[in-house]
Amino acid sequence: MTSRIHKWIIEQSYVGTPLGTRDRISKPEDLEDIMHRWRGKPLHGRYPTQIISDEIDTNATVEWIRQGQLYAETEGMMFAIQDQVIPTKYYIVPVIIGATGEIPHNLHRAIQKLELKTAIYKTMQKSVVIQTCSIVRKILSNM
Repeated sequence: MTSRIHKWIIEQSYVGTPLGTRDRISKPEDLEDIMHRWRGKPLHGRYPTQIISDEIDTNATVEWIRQGQLYAETEGMMFAIQDQVIPTKYYIVPVIIGATGEIPHNLHRAIQKLELKTAIYKTMQKSVVIQTCSIVRKILSNM
């Protein structure tokens, strides 16, 4: 004969344990679903969403992973930086949008030093940097 407290203890021991989930068998997640959820995240999905765009050469972008010259910790850090999880000032690109919507001629040399493709110029022209003058002065003085 078991008491009520003994029954309660037995019932509680199954809650939240692997033994308690023995009746629920979940099917494995599809890789496409996992990737879709990852790309849909507002913060952590930026880099994987941007890397599949038409202007990006995916093979050249991820070549550093294939070469295997980085430690695993460094690869994780690089993905975090590319995904903009870690705030950094090392990747600031000066962009000034004039009244015509184009990059001024005097900044073309600074941007060409970055060796960007012309397709990226068009994307950069759509960007607006707040307090651009002070940022550009700092960057151009360091070049």
